[in-house]
Amino acid sequence: MLFGQLIENESSYTLYFERNFYQSKEAVFNALTDPVIFSKWYPFATGEMDGQVGELIKFDDGEGNLYQGVITKFSLEDGFEFIEDGRDVIRMEISETESGARLHFNHTFSGLAWVVQTTTGWHNCLNVFVQIMNGQPPQWPLPDELVELTQAYETQFKEVKFKEEK
Repeated sequence: MLFGQLIENESSYTLYFERNFYQSKEAVFNALTDPVIFSKWYPFATGEMDGQVGELIKFDDGEGNLYQGVITKFSLEDGFEFIEDGRDVIRMEISETESGARLHFNHTFSGLAWVVQTTTGWHNCLNVFVQIMNGQPPQWPLPDELVELTQAYETQFKEVKFKEEK
């Protein structure tokens, strides 16, 4: 299980994850940016995405809240980046490895209020993306697996959250 890391920046935080693939860098980028595949693993994605800088990605939380992201990078060399709902930055870059490719996933945000839930969510979403890339049907975690993962991230981030609350 590849755990995410929390990086403290000057005025924000970044969650960082890596996932490895046996496929090429190009294949991983093409899957990441395919609107149909994107909507299978990315939270609330509608599949409405035009793969160009300055264009929008649309989201629907299923409870009547619609929002969007603006694409700021979209190339194999620069990665896939967008600003979600006008505030959080999501950046996905892919590097080549000896056995395929590595996805570097970053989510930059301003506060720690939901850090454990957000990290747990990304962990699971990225695992589903790996399953999709491996030709497997997406399998989301069972409730007891989710509790175990949430507790692991609570322990990992305990000191950081405590520091911000002071």
